[in-house]
Amino acid sequence: MRRALDVDSKIRTSPVASVHAYGMVNVPETRYARDGPLNFAYQIAGAGPDLLFVPHMAFPIDLLWDEPTVAAHLRRLASFSRLVLTDPLGAGSSDKLPIGDRPAMQSWADGLGRVCLM
Repeated sequence: MRRALDVDSKIRTSPVASVHAYGMVNVPETRYARDGPLNFAYQIAGAGPDLLFVPHMAFPIDLLWDEPTVAAHLRRLASFSRLVLTDPLGAGSSDKLPIGDRPAMQSWADGLGRVCLM
């Protein structure tokens, strides 16, 4: 019993073991969805029910896969879902906005909805 628990804990905490346990997901290509004159950056990995992942604005989706522990987490999410990662307008790889032109929350949410339909 102890040995089985040790194996399980290694799978949950080791990035290398996580990749093997959950299958390899290639780093997805960054694509762009139009929202009026602006472009949302997004990536899609995996298959299954949609799971929208919006990282912190300090971490663009293009760079998330470079950090092994984050990449293992994203691969795990993509193992059971269609993982949709996106940078909000004004952040990361999405089009930049002047500070005074930030969209209202509803407009931002509508744009995220369009990304999920891609």
